[in-house]
Parts: sequence; structure tokens; C-alpha cells
Amino acid sequence: MTNDHHGDRPGQTPNGREEEDHKVWLEPPVPGASSASRPAPSDFFGAARDGELATKIAFEKKRLTERPTFRIRTRLTLSFLAVFSLCVVITAWIIYTLSQLEDKIHFLEVADSYVSEVQQARRFEKNYLLYGTNLDDALEHLAKAKAKLALNRDTAEHILGTEKFELLSRHVQDYERFLSRLGTTSDPTARAEIEAALRLHGSQMVTFAMDFAWKERQAIDRTFLLARRVPFVFLVVLLGTILVVTLF
Repeated sequence: MTNDHHGDRPGQTPNGREEEDHKVWLEPPVPGASSASRPAPSDFFGAARDGELATKIAFEKKRLTERPTFRIRTRLTLSFLAVFSLCVVITAWIIYTLSQLEDKIHFLEVADSYVSEVQQARRFEKNYLLYGTNLDDALEHLAKAKAKLALNRDTAEHILGTEKFELLSRHVQDYERFLSRLGTTSDPTARAEIEAALRLHGSQMVTFAMDFAWKERQAIDRTFLLARRVPFVFLVVLLGTILVVTLF
């Protein structure tokens, strides 16, 4: 009596057919094989998607490679240089603005003192015209006004300009000349002409100085307003510079 198991081929099990089918199923497809052993259509679409993804990755790698890169130390250096440059600019502007304000404020002090002396001279001039007294006091206050202009000539010329400063100086000289003649003239006609000239030059001296003082006060107010806004602009520019250097 023979054993069926001994009749089987080596390595073959009772269900050898199933193992053979399983073995065929696991083997890779070969050219010319039947359509049952070819890859499914979904595998082709997956390969296409993988190819598209690989193309995108290669494009991004190329873009990043071509993009200029900076090391951290270089970025920090650029950031510090940008901040330092902005600080230098704002410091220079502040120094210049303070210098301008100093000149303007000093001019206002000189103008106020000058106007005060001229007004005193005109008050004593009127006293002389009415009562015949205080002519020397008028000449004394006018001399003080001239001295203030001469002492602060540079500041006044810087604010007013050379032409307008010379015009103001001529009004002072003409007023002094007519005021001196007033004490030596007894002719009514000449006296009347002198009084008219004194009124003209006296009013021009005061009006001229007060107008420029008012304009300078307005300029000072505008400068202070600008000085309050500049720090905020500086902070915005500084933040933008830091962001640009950091991101790019």
C-alpha cells in the first residue's frame, strides 16, 4: 500500500495547486503577459502625480538655490548698519533743528528788546513835541536800540536777510537824524516836516520788527510740531528697515 504523500513531488503539499497559483500571483509581470497580470490603471495615475510632485520639488529647490542667501551674521551686520545710519540721520536733523531754533529764539529776544527801546524813544519824542522835554532820553533809548542791532547783526541778518536788515538799519538812522534835527529847528514848516518824517520812520521801525517777530514765532511753532512727529516716522522707518533686512 503506497502513501499518497510519498507520491507527491518534493515540496508539494496536498493543496499544491493553491501554492502554485499563489507563487504565480507574486511573480512580477513579464512582457507579453496576459492583461490580468498588468498593473491597474490607478498605478499609472499615481506615477503621474509622483512625477508632477517631483517636478515641483525640483523647481522649488532651484528657486531657493538661485535666491541670494545671507548668513545670520551678515543679516545682523546689515541690521545694525541700517539702524546706525538712521540714528545718524535723525541725530544730524535734531542738531540742525536745535541750532535753527536757538537762532530764532535769540532773534525774538533781540527783536522784543529792540521794539521796547524804540517804543520808549517814541514815547519821549512825543513828550518833547508836547512839552519840550525828554529829547535826550529819546536819543538815549534809540542809541540802545541801534547797539542791540549792531551787537546781534549776524543773527538778525541770518533771520531777516541782508537786504531787509539794511532796510531796518536805514529806518533807525533816518529816525535818529530827524530826531536830532528836531531839537535844533525852530521853523514851524521845517518842524512839521520833521514830525511827519519821525512818525513815518518810527512806525516803520516798530512795524517791521514786530512783523518779523510774529513770523518767527509761527516758524518756531511749526518746527516744534514737526519735531514731535519725526520720532514716530523714525520708528516706522526703522521697523520697516529691520523687516526688510531680516526677511530678504
